[in-house]
Amino acid sequence: MDEQKYTYMASDWMLGHEKFIERFLKHAEISFLKKGDILFRQGERVDHLYLVLKGTVESYFENEAGKQKITSISQRGMLVGISGMNDYAGHHTLRCRTEAIVAVAPKEVIYQWDSEMLVALIQMQTRKIRTAFAQMINQSTQSIENRMLRLFLENGRDEERTGYEIPVGIQFSKQEVASIVGSTRERVNQIMNDLEKRGLIRTEGKNIYFYPSALKRILEEQ
Repeated sequence: MDEQKYTYMASDWMLGHEKFIERFLKHAEISFLKKGDILFRQGERVDHLYLVLKGTVESYFENEAGKQKITSISQRGMLVGISGMNDYAGHHTLRCRTEAIVAVAPKEVIYQWDSEMLVALIQMQTRKIRTAFAQMINQSTQSIENRMLRLFLENGRDEERTGYEIPVGIQFSKQEVASIVGSTRERVNQIMNDLEKRGLIRTEGKNIYFYPSALKRILEEQ
């Protein structure tokens, strides 16, 4: 997959490391979490790695005024908490955006792995950094509409493919969209109204419905 086009999430950066995932799961505890559950808080020491198996989790930063800014959204296949391997405190809070199933392994177990497994971990961290860099590049070169369309598509990917297309539903407030794509709520509202008039999306409160093929066609035409 072209990392330059994969902007907000990096669920592809574990591809090719199935052996690592299998080993990780043998030493991990499986947690069944509810929407809003916190895995770790900003400023806390991160002593575990978290592998998202189902659902979606989000990272957010809270400033001194208590205002939250979502910085990333992670879904199935994403490994979170790698910064804790370097004894850093978490710079963000990790919260379940939806109901989620997460495999949790203490970093002490990871330290005992052989060189092959540690190299795989380093490779995944490197790929994550490359994806974050691609995100910064895309933020500066893509239009706000394109960033929004990619965000919707990335969050609306079906877990199971079918032979026919059905509408996809995701949940985002306009302020959340603005925070993630680096714009204002007013501008996001204008674009979403335009997308709805063009028949590309339908909104009901925080719910956003669309056909993925329609959004992909718009991106391909640009």
